[in-house]
Amino acid sequence: MNIDDYTNYNGWEFSARLAFHQMNEYRQVYTELSSDKKVKLSHNFYDHVFRCNDRSAEWKSENALGKLAKHTTEDHPFSARVAHRAIMNDNQYFLDDFNLFAPEFYELIQKITITPKENSNVKIKADNYGDVIVPVYITERYSQIKSFKNKNTKNTVFEFPLPVPEWYGKYERSKVPANLSEFL
Repeated sequence: MNIDDYTNYNGWEFSARLAFHQMNEYRQVYTELSSDKKVKLSHNFYDHVFRCNDRSAEWKSENALGKLAKHTTEDHPFSARVAHRAIMNDNQYFLDDFNLFAPEFYELIQKITITPKENSNVKIKADNYGDVIVPVYITERYSQIKSFKNKNTKNTVFEFPLPVPEWYGKYERSKVPANLSEFL
């Protein structure tokens, strides 16, 4: 980033630019890094995604409807840890051009309001070797939630309400172990 970028950009675009430039700093050596370093870098990316609060949750689970905010959580269904690894391992072309990267980053900051119990049921797990385990694909993880209501349109859907970016879905599927029981 040049010095003007720190004052010229705000909100999610500022975070996206920081992430883009940081990921470009280590993209050439990423495959050579230890698992410990990769975990630290993915946590840094997670912070860039998680700290973006300028895109409010459009969807709310049936169980979260009518509950006070203190009894719900705004979940980021697209795991930043998975997304970071997906970009660094299989989709570095996003790092060639900020105009390619920015809309993908914007998709990652989407949130869904759900209950804490629902949130604990959709988590990604660490494999203890610097990577992640995806227990089941994203749409299956959220299938235990009966329905979602859109706060703007008032429409109710009975499946995961967001389109899954193709690159994200492909990578997430690659992290679903054939025999999950060995990791639990």
